[in-house]
Amino acid sequence: MSVEMINMVWVGSSKKGVVGEAVVAEADAHEELSFEVSSGNIYADLGFDDAEEMAAKAGFVREIRRTMDRRGLTQVHLAKKTGVDQPSLSKLLRGRMSNFSLDRLTHMLRDLGRNMTLLIDEQLDATETGLPKITIVN
Repeated sequence: MSVEMINMVWVGSSKKGVVGEAVVAEADAHEELSFEVSSGNIYADLGFDDAEEMAAKAGFVREIRRTMDRRGLTQVHLAKKTGVDQPSLSKLLRGRMSNFSLDRLTHMLRDLGRNMTLLIDEQLDATETGLPKITIVN
């Protein structure tokens, strides 16, 4: 197995836009690789019972982060606008969503002046789980 250096762009951190280096290991040309095709929901792929809710929460958190970044808000400013203490907000923005309901995340987006539309549809999602599917459209 050989190792090579590649250039990459950091995304989603304070180093956004900064070029860095990463080490990538190449697989032996004769080694067989196996993989699974994703369902489109990482939480379902990992077997979580509440996968659709977790995916929806992650989408809402992404929108909170995008709004924060577009407006140049700090976590302290965001905390004041949404009524969430900064340490909890920091955890949320790092993916710890269990202490936040979909309702609370919805209120946070509204506190930031974001409009949301709820679409109710009879059609099942592609996985035909029968569970409600929440899609975020930008």
